[in-house]
Amino acid sequence: MTIKATQTPTKPQLVTTKPLDSFMFSYETFLAQEGSPLILIADDDELMRTMLALVMEKEGYRVIEACNGEQCLAAYKVFRPDLVLLDAVMPGMDGFTCCRELRAIADRQGTTILMITSLDDSESIQQAFTAGAMDYITKPIPWTLLRRRVRHLLQGSKLFQQFQQLNTELKRRGAGNPTQFV
Repeated sequence: MTIKATQTPTKPQLVTTKPLDSFMFSYETFLAQEGSPLILIADDDELMRTMLALVMEKEGYRVIEACNGEQCLAAYKVFRPDLVLLDAVMPGMDGFTCCRELRAIADRQGTTILMITSLDDSESIQQAFTAGAMDYITKPIPWTLLRRRVRHLLQGSKLFQQFQQLNTELKRRGAGNPTQFV
């Protein structure tokens, strides 16, 4: 069951400039799977968001939903998800602009962005990668492929975070140039 965050009395205390009723997530799943990767789904199509959320929750991930680019940015700032599934074509701020802005916010965080869209021309694909997307899937979504790509992107992101932690620890210990070990 997907509920609005503001409709539950035990919602997390959050600070944001955007109304929280715009963020959607399955609260029971969110709490039950604490520690599992958090995925932010941004798509203006409610049915698509619901289908993506169900598939991701079935895979064991926590899910938050946003219905446009502005809400996606606000949700990202509050929740700092591990992965963003981002539609390219949305009213207002499109997915490409949102992707660039997410990348500017998340640059040091290593957040992974996967664009999901009906656009399949080479110019749109190039625009997505230039904006900062790490992968691109076209609609209609091949669900098996999406599940595998999400899993691989999250594994890669986790390895990158571990590498960053190791570099930080080596610097702290005064090991000189930590990249010499790579």
